[in-house]
Amino acid sequence: MKRPDIIKTIFSRYYPKITSCLPITEDKPLTDRTYPFVAFEWIGTRDYLEEAKMKGMNRTRGAHFTSADFTFRFRENDGGIRLVLGEWKYTEEYGRSDKGKGQSGEARKDNYINFFNDRKGAFCTHSDKDKLYDSLFYEPFYQLMRLQLLAQEMEAHKDKEMGADVVSVLIVCPEANNEFRKNVAPDYLQGKFPGKDVLEVWKELVPRDRFTSIPVEGLLNAIARQARVDNREWVDYLKTRYGWD
Repeated sequence: MKRPDIIKTIFSRYYPKITSCLPITEDKPLTDRTYPFVAFEWIGTRDYLEEAKMKGMNRTRGAHFTSADFTFRFRENDGGIRLVLGEWKYTEEYGRSDKGKGQSGEARKDNYINFFNDRKGAFCTHSDKDKLYDSLFYEPFYQLMRLQLLAQEMEAHKDKEMGADVVSVLIVCPEANNEFRKNVAPDYLQGKFPGKDVLEVWKELVPRDRFTSIPVEGLLNAIARQARVDNREWVDYLKTRYGWD
């Protein structure tokens, strides 16, 4: 949260245009009155997806509303600002229920449809959008869709989201997490992208520069290379926490 140099070094492999990390100035300041370079459970400065109205409750970070596990932002070599909405997957278990069914499901579909159909949005290039939209109400695609739509709307309102010219989604997931990677439940997506896992499918659905996936193993190795000398305790903690060598 206080080391933009570590963020830059770790993520430069995945975001090669990064030149300098920027603080999350819309988050609460730290105890030393500076702003963090990483914020957690980020839902944005506005209710971009109109979820508070749909749910009839005030927004909260980390529960009941679309939020990213973590976010960071940086300036790119063309002068633009990129905001990254990150999601960390480790041990997940998903059912195969259709979240678009029933009264609550119809409310969800009605709520997100206009954002999904945006002619300049993340899904604007697809011809069979009705079938695609219906197929995205199965986890983990439902969460991925909401994160991608949140990124889309943040980018469309850059003046309210710390001047972000580009807002993209990042998924960090172990290579061995088949419960997440192999859970391609909708028949439509299985037929359209045979043999591909969840993250491979998602890369086919959204613009390439608006989505990135990183294996946990690769990210941990990148952290270890950067932090081994000056933060040995952090590296040791990660090895213990994730059973990683």
